[in-house]
Amino acid sequence: MVYKLEHSRPGLTQWRRTVISALVAGMFGAAGLLVGAIFGPLLIPDSLTDPTATEDQVVHVMFGLSLLFSVQSLGFAGYYRGTNIGTCRLFRPTPPCLSPAEIRVILFLVDPAGKGSMPTRTKVLFLCYGNACRSQMAEAIARHLAADVIEASSAGLVPFGEIPSTTVAVLAERGFSADGQHSKPLRPEDMSATDLLINMTGRSGTSIFSAPAPPFEDWDVGDPYGSSLAVYRGICDQIEARVEDLAQRLRDKVNVHQSA
Repeated sequence: MVYKLEHSRPGLTQWRRTVISALVAGMFGAAGLLVGAIFGPLLIPDSLTDPTATEDQVVHVMFGLSLLFSVQSLGFAGYYRGTNIGTCRLFRPTPPCLSPAEIRVILFLVDPAGKGSMPTRTKVLFLCYGNACRSQMAEAIARHLAADVIEASSAGLVPFGEIPSTTVAVLAERGFSADGQHSKPLRPEDMSATDLLINMTGRSGTSIFSAPAPPFEDWDVGDPYGSSLAVYRGICDQIEARVEDLAQRLRDKVNVHQSA
């Protein structure tokens, strides 16, 4: 995965913004005068259209209308200038919302020591029984909190086929997203591609995997499926703590390797 920072287009200098604002004000001011001259007579009260009305009265009404349009145009121009043309939020890309892990990656890439290489990420496969709750939570949390050292994926021994709404809701409460994730089975190619398998099935890894098998860790995490929202929250808290611990252990390994 490649990380990059995208900067918005630099704004125009102050004098250029002033010139543009003046041009806009002049343009709308002229338009206001023109509209006043054209439509002013249509808006003049009947008493002023009387043949006895003086020319000064007609001119005063037309001048008032044109002044109204001019004031409105100047107000628009002031707003236009106030948005800082060139850096106006209406035209500026929305800045990316970076997770802590992504920030660490960026800081690593601009490391003043000049090592300039991406830390090696460990391919971690989170496994549970149905790939609906626990492993989905772990994958989403790892993608958000530990993307600098973990390339996360998940699978299930007997996949449920979908992610329950409660799983998604509990993750969203903590600011995590399961977008792009789906319930799927454990495949042989997944086993061969992973560097570390986190087993949350409730069964010992030695009873599930036969040689050759990747390194694995057994995490004793209960299955919240079908339980209350409070149980889901408690399980999610446990998984988050375990993922953070795993990420820190992997970062320590990377630091040791870099300092060697």
